[in-house]
Amino acid sequence: IVTVMAQLIVHPPTPMYRAALVVTWGVAENDTEAVKWYRLAADQGVALAQYALGLMYANGRGVAQNDVMAYVWWSVSAAQGYEDARKNRDIVSKKLTAQQRAKGQEIATRCFESGFKDCK
Repeated sequence: IVTVMAQLIVHPPTPMYRAALVVTWGVAENDTEAVKWYRLAADQGVALAQYALGLMYANGRGVAQNDVMAYVWWSVSAAQGYEDARKNRDIVSKKLTAQQRAKGQEIATRCFESGFKDCK
């Protein structure tokens, strides 16, 4: 939480990302709702929201656990310079098969090139 709060000071969140934070870290935690708001912010190119989506997929919070999608979202966030995303992507990459990694790279490339509109 401290890292997220520090990032918020440096990079003020969009309204969608702020809503996701309230849902995730607020009094009534609702992971599914948080994923919805993170996704809305991620679709607008918010690297911190993309990083958070990677965490949600990696931990199966609000979505089915999926290391390929964690890899995708961390790759997209890392491409925008978010260092923690790069570190996590590199860690989860070691858990993936070559085929899974290739699929993740394909989705991440398509996602980035489509302006975050085609990320599935």
